[in-house]
Amino acid sequence: MATGNSLLLELKKKLDPDLLVTALSHRSFVNENGGTLSNERLEFLGDSVLCLVTTTHLFKNFPLNEGELSKLKAAVVSEEMLADVARTHEVGKIVLLGKGEVDSGGREKDSILADTFEAIIGAVYLSNGIEVATEFIHRTFGNKIEELAVDFSSLNWVQSFDTLTRKQGITVSQTRYIEHGADNQKVYEAVCFVDGYGDFSAMASSKKKARGLLSKNAYLKISGLEENEINQARHEIIPIEECECFTAVTNGNLARKKVG
Repeated sequence: MATGNSLLLELKKKLDPDLLVTALSHRSFVNENGGTLSNERLEFLGDSVLCLVTTTHLFKNFPLNEGELSKLKAAVVSEEMLADVARTHEVGKIVLLGKGEVDSGGREKDSILADTFEAIIGAVYLSNGIEVATEFIHRTFGNKIEELAVDFSSLNWVQSFDTLTRKQGITVSQTRYIEHGADNQKVYEAVCFVDGYGDFSAMASSKKKARGLLSKNAYLKISGLEENEINQARHEIIPIEECECFTAVTNGNLARKKVG
């Protein structure tokens, strides 16, 4: 994990000094001190670059339809997620704020942390291009995108299983959880009884994942379908330029449009 100091050292290597100061300058700092631009324009740029990188990654790696991809992308680029990533890298320690904003707890505000991180992404892209910006985003986000996708997938299977059993009038017992292993290596077993089909169980590192796997196994058993048949039916090939948020980055120029 990069701390505020190590992130700052990395940015000093990637960015020229003036651009770095701009990327870290909240408007409250500029209003009180002057001498530089705020990071709002870089935030706009970073938002678009993040949208492109995220959309491309999700499109290539997750067999979801357009609506599901849009929901997952919205969660990845949300203020909550960006603020979480920014806290992981201690952006609050290096953002430049006015005294009034500091006194009001600005270094811990989700909106300031998220906006500053987008500005940093914009500055990295502007100085180094899309390949370096893509690597920076994937590295700083770590496993958060995949973890979010797993949670999303688990929720999808739970909803699908609930819908299937409700439509077919199948009684399902309340899911119960059994803990296994020591505290530092604990796994959870989800167990339920499905009328006419018997007991189902699944084990995973969290209750949410275990319930998702249980629901997936039960859904596939009751429906009689194979997982690849379901993925094929659900997966619509959506050209990237028709996604909700598409950003074209070519030769240092950036254009953004919405379709539909």
